[in-house]
Amino acid sequence: VSFVACIMVAQVMLDEMGGYLLVAGGSDKNCGSFVVRLDGAPSVEHETAVCFALQLLSSDWTRASVRVSCMFKILSGSDSGENVLGRGTSLATVSDNEISHSLGQFSVAAAKLFLNKSINSPSDSDIEILINTDQKFKWYTGVDGRPGGLEYDLVSVVMHEATHGLLMSGFLDISIQSQTASPGNAFSRFDNFLANQDGCSARQYSKNSRDFYDILSHDNLYFARSNGSLIARLYAPSVPQPSSTAYHLSSLYDGTDGDLMTSSIVPGYSRHTIGSTVADMFAIMLDLNETGARKCAYLLPANQVGPNNGTVIFGDGYVLSLERDTFVLVLVLSCASLLIISGFIAAVSFFRLRPKTQVWLSAVE
Repeated sequence: VSFVACIMVAQVMLDEMGGYLLVAGGSDKNCGSFVVRLDGAPSVEHETAVCFALQLLSSDWTRASVRVSCMFKILSGSDSGENVLGRGTSLATVSDNEISHSLGQFSVAAAKLFLNKSINSPSDSDIEILINTDQKFKWYTGVDGRPGGLEYDLVSVVMHEATHGLLMSGFLDISIQSQTASPGNAFSRFDNFLANQDGCSARQYSKNSRDFYDILSHDNLYFARSNGSLIARLYAPSVPQPSSTAYHLSSLYDGTDGDLMTSSIVPGYSRHTIGSTVADMFAIMLDLNETGARKCAYLLPANQVGPNNGTVIFGDGYVLSLERDTFVLVLVLSCASLLIISGFIAAVSFFRLRPKTQVWLSAVE
């Protein structure tokens, strides 16, 4: 995923693209749980910032060593566009059949945790990060999280991109022109947890490419557990960003400890933790008992999914073990019956208890 600089508003949008091959050469550094190969770093300070970012991320990824390729280069249009600050991706995925059937394709870094073996050859990287060295972007290479007003914090960007390479990525194929979407080659582990506001799996919409597009473009997409509970609201703007939609947290998290993984960053800002929300998402995805967002008997039509400001009416399509439509019908009939009974009681009480002489207005003389 990448940071795309929007010069007019001085903010950076994030962009998810495909993988690149490892460039030969460079030096390997041990950075906590990560071994990073650096190529083309403009200075020792840039190298130090990259390693520091990965050391920070190691506190949230402690159980397997991950090989990272980090290349500094001027990014052209073929690398995601001329205004891209950086990009991160997993260079390979592992079939869910090798780990546990139907859980989704795992990144190499995640698969190592379960298979307890090396998957790539020792010379290959698990994650690739590209950092744009175009002179129009000024990088802050300090590690204290205090970039200047016009500087982009390199530590924050590297942490963001590496997090995508670990687990927050997938294969969604979105076409704005035709307003269609598909799961691409396969569903990733992360894709399995995409859900609507009822906690129902977005995969249920994928049989129809227009429905799948709608569920990804109404600002109402969630990361949900298999029990239907919603863990996080995801980035799903009305005009989808084919490389960013779904794989970032909603802007509702801006200013919170989760905003490292939101869809924008401004110069002069830094965040050096993945935050509690993303940490929870990691824990859920690494639990093989969690199969992904649940399938629901009642599924809200995709074109009726809309912003609800994070509120949830029905958590899983069921209420008191009844399907939602059945529950609503029972509720309406119950209320109607209650009104009829109450009206009858009130009428009886009125005729039996009213005074023989009614005084509607008393006048005092």
